[in-house]
Amino acid sequence: PGVAHARDVARSLVGLAESVRLIEALPQAKDLAEWVELGDGDLEGAREQLLEIVRGTPELTAADMAKWDTPKPESGFRLVRLGELLSRPEKPVDWVWQGRLAGGTVSGVFAKPKVGKGTLARNLSLAVSRGEDFLGLSTSQGECVYLALEEREEDVRNDFQAMGADGSEPIFVHAAAAPAEGMKELCELVRKRRPRLVVIDPLIRLAHIKDASAYAETYAALGPLIDVAREVGAHIMLLHHSGKSLKSDAIDSPLGSTAIAGAVSTLIVLKRAERY
Repeated sequence: PGVAHARDVARSLVGLAESVRLIEALPQAKDLAEWVELGDGDLEGAREQLLEIVRGTPELTAADMAKWDTPKPESGFRLVRLGELLSRPEKPVDWVWQGRLAGGTVSGVFAKPKVGKGTLARNLSLAVSRGEDFLGLSTSQGECVYLALEEREEDVRNDFQAMGADGSEPIFVHAAAAPAEGMKELCELVRKRRPRLVVIDPLIRLAHIKDASAYAETYAALGPLIDVAREVGAHIMLLHHSGKSLKSDAIDSPLGSTAIAGAVSTLIVLKRAERY
């Protein structure tokens, strides 16, 4: 209330007084009475310090006063009336892999060891880097980042080479352990490079989740990936092991907490097919 009153008084004086300066806060004091008390009775010293503050304060302008009239948000949440949302034009889905993986989302590929998670992800990365069809569906061409967090560089190189890569593709590989603050650094990298597709192989080597069965811990660890994917429009694919027994419900497929399946937009579960 005091600040609002001071602004009303200052506004009423603009155009009448030769100049108006508004000081809304004094160092270590809430008002002039407290300012004098802090001066330990030295009124002259308090006066000189106050004058220095006045001289260092710019004159009040119309632009300054216009800022006072800008309504502040009620909170950090940006509420939009449903009617306004419904009136906005519908945006087409930004497919990275047509009908399967959308930009701005996160997916999970779950399988037992040696079933082919990495092979699937590398073939998809190659297709996206070239803008070629993958498994009969079109892709959107763009840069790919592949984090091979538990494999040797030569193994990754040999795999891509066997798939027909010639090195001209915009695929960037990190074949080593994740940095200590891997999640934070990956988010910064995605914001800077804005790739089309990011593959994390495997998730558990990046997230450093102490207890994979703990729902709250797991979901909190994946939050930054969800946020940066939505912010940049990239698609982030997480590779993770499935449980020992195959579940009828895909949500129960990932090893550990169901938070992993709950956090992603798309689940891909790989199983070995029976040989005919």
